[in-house]
Amino acid sequence: QAARVSTYLWQTGRARAAGGESGAALSLYSLAWLVNAENINAATAKANLLLERRNEIDPDGKKLDRFIEELFAGKGGAYLGDDWRGILRFHTVLGTIYWKQREWGNSGNPRGAIFQLEHAVSARKRIQGSEADEPIPGLYTMLADCYVGANRLPQAYDAYQRAAREALNAQNTD
Repeated sequence: QAARVSTYLWQTGRARAAGGESGAALSLYSLAWLVNAENINAATAKANLLLERRNEIDPDGKKLDRFIEELFAGKGGAYLGDDWRGILRFHTVLGTIYWKQREWGNSGNPRGAIFQLEHAVSARKRIQGSEADEPIPGLYTMLADCYVGANRLPQAYDAYQRAAREALNAQNTD
């Protein structure tokens, strides 16, 4: 039930955002994420809206900063609960935020895209079952972009190759 309500709120938020109602969309995305923290689409949409329409809805950046802190707290809770799907979601959203801001960081800095995306990939490997076999080319592509930005070209080359293999695997499973 919560998943359906969250999806409805997220979809309504998308319609509002497309109609230029950024404030309403932000509220709907926030509520969708609150109702179901597994709705990565809502979290990603909220982050994207805060980044793309910053001047309109978050000129001082405080809403994005609060959201990032919520994500870090949620990620900590997921680690405490040994919830690898949750860990994957939190690292993915945080990594996406830092990637969009071009805050590459490094493997030891949790406030950077490289750290978050490397940990998302690691979390994905820890997940058991059929979901773990699903290709994730987007994560590897973002990670490769980060390595390029950080001038870590051998790692970028490897990550782009992995992204290509994952994309081919995704086509083969369709």
